[in-house]
Amino acid sequence: MFSWIQSLWSAPAPQQVQVIEQREPSFEERLERILSRSRGINTQSDSELAGLVNDIDAILSILESALKILDSRDLEARAKRLRTRLRRSRTIAENARAA
Repeated sequence: MFSWIQSLWSAPAPQQVQVIEQREPSFEERLERILSRSRGINTQSDSELAGLVNDIDAILSILESALKILDSRDLEARAKRLRTRLRRSRTIAENARAA
């Protein structure tokens, strides 16, 4: 998710719409898929298990990053800056899409 946001910010305005349309599944969607895949661990192939472990590692990495952010003393200021940047990016993308 964080890499997706970074790719959105770094893309030129005309390409931001493409970045948004090619968005990866949300964190919640990915987590739900991982949890449903983990129900039948004993019947999965080695490659399926390897994929599951990679996905769980990615989710844990995201959660650890989120926890570091939440533990940050300047969380409120960082959240406001992020919200401002996201709103600006959304406006730019919407304008580019309307053009």
